[in-house]
Amino acid sequence: MRNRNRIYIWIIAILLATNLATIGSMLYHTNAEEEMKGTSEMQMPGEQRARFFRQQLDLTAEQVNQFRSFNRQFNRTAKPIVLDLEQLRFEMLKEMGKEKPDTIQLAEIANQIGELHTTLKGTTIDFYLNMKSVCNKDQKAKLYKIFYLMLDQEKNVQLPRGNHRGKRLDQ
Repeated sequence: MRNRNRIYIWIIAILLATNLATIGSMLYHTNAEEEMKGTSEMQMPGEQRARFFRQQLDLTAEQVNQFRSFNRQFNRTAKPIVLDLEQLRFEMLKEMGKEKPDTIQLAEIANQIGELHTTLKGTTIDFYLNMKSVCNKDQKAKLYKIFYLMLDQEKNVQLPRGNHRGKRLDQ
């Protein structure tokens, strides 16, 4: 009887420790997510990107000048790619809307979109690394957080979730 009580006490202790570790982990991750969401209120403007980064990263005048150069280079490269992607997505949608869509044409459009998207991501990487190269340690951490939030918010296609099973999209 006494051994059985010891076993129960050990089982309870192990379960208690496991539960405390789980709760602690959940609290830690929830807090980390809330901290990231708190900064997600930052909306990066397209036109005022220099001002946005200057304010968010507390850039020096020299860093702002370097950033403007990086930003011009990024814009010259990225803008035509974004416009091409918009056009290709429209062409894809138009082709899919036809009575008998050409699947070969759709595959070609999808490949072109993929190639352009890869190029755009490469341009974004170059921009980020250029920015990072002129930042101090604290600025690098803030820059990472800004780009993390931008990439996290980049959800082009959002599928219905939850109780949407069986429901038509046009309802």
